[in-house]
Amino acid sequence: IEYTTAGGTVQWICFAGTIMYESTDEGATWTSRATGLTAAYWSLAIYREGAVNVLLCANGTNLKQWDGTNLTNISNIQAGTKYVAVFNDRIAAAGGNGPTVGFSKVNDVDTWASPDGFSVKFTTHDNKTDITGLFQLGTLLLAWDKNSFGYSEGFGFNTITVAAGARGISRSIGCIAPRTIKAVGG
Repeated sequence: IEYTTAGGTVQWICFAGTIMYESTDEGATWTSRATGLTAAYWSLAIYREGAVNVLLCANGTNLKQWDGTNLTNISNIQAGTKYVAVFNDRIAAAGGNGPTVGFSKVNDVDTWASPDGFSVKFTTHDNKTDITGLFQLGTLLLAWDKNSFGYSEGFGFNTITVAAGARGISRSIGCIAPRTIKAVGG
């Protein structure tokens, strides 16, 4: 993923096996920045926290944040998080907790408990419980399972709406490969 530090340095970040690598020359050379990580698919999202850009990294075992120099643990995030997405200045985290998506405090990656953070059980039309991906599309946060998806929209606990099915597209679209969820066009 291409990540830009708060100071403007462009870094390419790559996870391979149990190692995190960084390149500052568009991939010509790579430097090992962390070792001993769990070899698994990594979900990545870039988040602005105060004056710092934070790269969020989750794979079900390792829940980390990168600030351009240090890879540290994310405090208090729900255990087992496999998927992260930025949604309305919050972090959405899912995986390992059935249909539950946790939301952080606005502009704070380390605060997840109520009243600032909260969790929502997503439903899909087929009532599957294993979330297989998260993706923000405009004002919606889509939570996918293998055969369908549900969505959330709004800002904050009082205005979050969770609904089954879809809006303007087939409700039977599912996801088994979260890295393939992409927005296309304008």
